[in-house]
Amino acid sequence: MIRQFGVAAGSVALCAVGIFVGRSPTAAVAQAREAQATCRPTCWQLRLYTIDRGKLDDFAQAWSRGVYPLRLKRGFQIPAAWSMPETNQFVWIVGYDGPETFAAKDSSYYASAERAALQPDPRPWIARAEKWFVTPVLSGPGAQDQLPVPPGAEASDHFDPVVATNAYLATVPPDKRARSDAYFEGGYWLILWNFLASAAVYLLLLGKGWSARMRDLAERVTGSKPLQTFLYWVQFLVVTAVLLFPLTVYQGFVREHQYGLATQTFGPWLGDQLKGLAVGVVLGGVFVIAIYGVVRRAPRSWWIWGSVVTVAFLMFSAMIAPVFILPLFNKYTKLEDARVKDPILSMARANGIPASEVYVVNASRQSTRVSANVSGFLGTERITLNDNLLNRCTLPEIESTMGHEMGHYVLNHVYKGTLFFGVLTVLGFAFLRGASGRALTRRGDAWRLRGVDDLAALPLFALLIAVYFFVLTPVTNTYIRTQEYEADIFGLNAAGQPDGEALIDLKLGDYRKLDPGPVEELIFFDHPSGRTRIYAAMRWKAEHLNSPLYGVPASSR
Repeated sequence: MIRQFGVAAGSVALCAVGIFVGRSPTAAVAQAREAQATCRPTCWQLRLYTIDRGKLDDFAQAWSRGVYPLRLKRGFQIPAAWSMPETNQFVWIVGYDGPETFAAKDSSYYASAERAALQPDPRPWIARAEKWFVTPVLSGPGAQDQLPVPPGAEASDHFDPVVATNAYLATVPPDKRARSDAYFEGGYWLILWNFLASAAVYLLLLGKGWSARMRDLAERVTGSKPLQTFLYWVQFLVVTAVLLFPLTVYQGFVREHQYGLATQTFGPWLGDQLKGLAVGVVLGGVFVIAIYGVVRRAPRSWWIWGSVVTVAFLMFSAMIAPVFILPLFNKYTKLEDARVKDPILSMARANGIPASEVYVVNASRQSTRVSANVSGFLGTERITLNDNLLNRCTLPEIESTMGHEMGHYVLNHVYKGTLFFGVLTVLGFAFLRGASGRALTRRGDAWRLRGVDDLAALPLFALLIAVYFFVLTPVTNTYIRTQEYEADIFGLNAAGQPDGEALIDLKLGDYRKLDPGPVEELIFFDHPSGRTRIYAAMRWKAEHLNSPLYGVPASSR
């Protein structure tokens, strides 16, 4: 409870989300549009209500039971609220982080049928309402990190993980859930369209004889087999990139902007695509030279040695990516904020991770998505969080996310994943050996292919590998999803932030379907669904209610 509240004297509010500087009511009205533009990523508003005499307790109760859960359901954040009996006033902080402006979101809330149906409606008891847009000036430890736990998910002697999970999912507005569902379900079709489009391009290169002409050109330019391979690869990569460019633009640019997930204009986006193409030319060229070298030197066992080369190349790419490749697309800087950095490094040390720095990547230049990772291999490991996570999330959410990522490291998921995909690679090369042999026997002459060691046969190999991994989509998704779930459990134990985990899962719901059917999740999800992850967090919370974190005695449950 607040005993003194000096709004008029200095217009400074000390609140549960830190220390904010507020504008006077007159300035707030005059500068509302400016506030809307500058209060990103989360727009905060301080509201001070003077309540009719004798109605403060009734107002607080009606607000807590009606306004508070409905605001959360419709996508607002409410970190704290107070009543002040001495002045008969009620004060609270409301925030919004989303594609709409605060004003538009607030208007839609008041215009909703749910708001109109609230009983009792606390609005008639408000004698005077004052509102200020406020800007964070100083983050207090634990102040801005109080989590908006919805009713039904709060720690209590009757806590139920299923009820708590449903309470968190119910905070997502129906329109927001419909948008994320549509985005994610559209991805199912994109899996198919990407496969069909790629297959069509590969068949076009073979059927029209373009691949054979590209090989002939490389052979006319140089007599060196490695250089011939590289020249063919450059032609192949550029031609396929151009032919698939319309689908790439739709999938990577148009669609991302349609769903409010992209921040780049077309020029910078295209620049990133060209950088990716350049990386593909260099690294892909080295890989293809090595593969064709193996095929020429081991005509009978090439599929075995090709598997070895592929796995070694994947390990090499994972090792150099954090240091040499990823910085081509984004800027990586050391995290300086000790309030965030120190708990992350402490968690890392506690779990045997040799890290002395935490890095921040400016992912907001491309996307609104929150993300983090522990990347690298054989000495190049680094802990990285993106600036969206840093700017949009509380410390408990960040700790939960980083605990998950550390789980991948501690549980040796990189090495286990290398082994798993190594096995799939060997099986894939075995399939490639048999299927390419049959295809060359039947269609080799028509496509002007000389044999398995012919550069012009690369589209055929690419087609067969595409078929192989398309069919294995549920298998690879299930393996990755299992690792992600293991990392979730590790993160809960490492960070001890089940509500932070639930809230970050809701933010991931911006672009992932939160509540799919079991078969849908089995086939299409390479991460656990939002419901699965939130339930795991609430189950963990249920088993730790008697810990100092919650203080609910076991005897009362």
